[in-house]
Amino acid sequence: MKQHGTKEDDNGSIIRERFSVNDNNPTSFRDVRYVGSNNDRLLPDSKSIQRGKVLIVDDEEDILEFISYNLEKEGFAVYTAANGKEGLIIAATHHPSLIILDLGLPDIDGQEILKKIREWYTNPVIVLSVRSSEDDIIKALDHGANDYLTKPFRSGELL
Repeated sequence: MKQHGTKEDDNGSIIRERFSVNDNNPTSFRDVRYVGSNNDRLLPDSKSIQRGKVLIVDDEEDILEFISYNLEKEGFAVYTAANGKEGLIIAATHHPSLIILDLGLPDIDGQEILKKIREWYTNPVIVLSVRSSEDDIIKALDHGANDYLTKPFRSGELL
């Protein structure tokens, strides 16, 4: 994983690290909330630790930002991935408390990711997808999803 840069929000407490699994796709972001000034980035915010870590795997940047913003407001530490390969790597390395997974990813179908994750990951997985057919929903639940929401959705449904 290669880091490509960071940026902060207005109050200096969120670091957005751009990283990629390979040099061909530097488009994913990982958001981490830290305590302290720009020079003190060692301790995660205690509120984020209490609420847990959430991984969002979705190729739509607007969705990633919307969900990240709402979860961070609720005190969660948020990691994001724009494709399935990065999602699997982040899930394995950061052990999130929850994964929110889109099925329509550019590299690996979300159903396949769900099956792979369920080989070792025991925390909840919520599928968030435009696919709304009964077959897709049943297949995702059979593959281990704990819940299934269809896009478009309201933030209250997710939180």
